[in-house]
Amino acid sequence: MYIDNFSSNGQAFDLGWNLTNGASLDCTVLPVDLLDLHARPIKGSVELNWATVSETNTSHFIVERSMDAISFDRFGSLPSAGTSVSLIDYTFVDDFPYAGSNYYRLIQVDLDGTEKPSNVVHVLFKSGAPIVVPNPMLDNATVYFDELPEDGMILRIMDAGGRIVWSVPMGPVNGSGRFDFSLAGFDAGAYFLTLTNANGTYEMHARFVKQ
Repeated sequence: MYIDNFSSNGQAFDLGWNLTNGASLDCTVLPVDLLDLHARPIKGSVELNWATVSETNTSHFIVERSMDAISFDRFGSLPSAGTSVSLIDYTFVDDFPYAGSNYYRLIQVDLDGTEKPSNVVHVLFKSGAPIVVPNPMLDNATVYFDELPEDGMILRIMDAGGRIVWSVPMGPVNGSGRFDFSLAGFDAGAYFLTLTNANGTYEMHARFVKQ
């Protein structure tokens, strides 16, 4: 089929006609011709990559994440090109992936509000570092940790300037565990958490954000 006077800046259109012997054909311009989503762990983060070969009247992409591939949370977005007939590459970085399984998918959102999900990708993120959940946090959060020594630990939280704003001793830890803490009343921003054993020979770090 040949279409004359085509313009990449034109509006979406439907084209249809009836053929002989009862056959018919409909041609509809799709909002996005999306290539598969891919994900890979890189230096403590997860990088998501996808591409489109054409876009028509698109608004943005929503990035969703899940621990079980069933219940997804929306935690990021990227604007789309809107209208394009050339290859466009997109990249999104998850700086705070879950320890263990991470499932990701995109939600393509058009200008009229129509949403369409992408394929689901899986990344197994292995990290011995403590994990702060939720991240970003509001007032209260939980730190999860594993593979710690059995002697007593000290949990410290520092602001972006390195000042200790919260510290608490913890009893002996046998294997993995969790600890709830609150930063109610503290300023929003980036914070650093450290877990150190009593004699200072063991230390683990995590970064999180308070909203």
